[in-house]
Amino acid sequence: FKLEGLPRTIVLIEAATRSDPKVRIAAACALAKTRDSAAADVALPILMSALHEMGVPAHWMVAGPVLRAIGCLPNGGEAAVPMIARHLASSMNGMTAAEALARLGRPGRAVLFDSLQGDEIAGTVMWGFHPLGTAAVEPLMTGLQDPRENVRRHCASALCLLPERAIGAIGVLREVLRSDSPRVRRVARRAVWGILKAVRRRRRARP
Repeated sequence: FKLEGLPRTIVLIEAATRSDPKVRIAAACALAKTRDSAAADVALPILMSALHEMGVPAHWMVAGPVLRAIGCLPNGGEAAVPMIARHLASSMNGMTAAEALARLGRPGRAVLFDSLQGDEIAGTVMWGFHPLGTAAVEPLMTGLQDPRENVRRHCASALCLLPERAIGAIGVLREVLRSDSPRVRRVARRAVWGILKAVRRRRRARP
């Protein structure tokens, strides 16, 4: 897409109108990563159409770039949430779909939180919480009180990924250490240990 003398975004928008679907999709993925609102308006329908046509399951080399690109859109990507959610159960694209949903604001995050309540894909979904940072902590704390063992375990696992941000969850995690489930206790112990290490690192870093 290199045309000397023209801004890159204009070149990509022109490429997105080509008849070759591979060129259109590649251009739309590149446009999404510019995080330009006008570029997003061009990219979104192309990406949504590609996601719809590829079906589920789709090869990761095809679906992965499209899912990541939608997650980069500065606006409008929420419309793709239902289609992205279909890929959560995919062994090849589940984690990429979870990360894309995490970046799409409240609608995408609501799907992640709801999906975490199920046992089948909770392990995949927890990876989507990592890019949320602090915003993920409160919902995960609520999940720690879920009656289902697998959900509590995966919520604790997700908090293991956020030791610097999850300091506020340490009280609830200590309660979980009294759980009847050895698997839940083991993961909660690892989360508490990670948070305490993060606290010590922070204290040592202070002047």
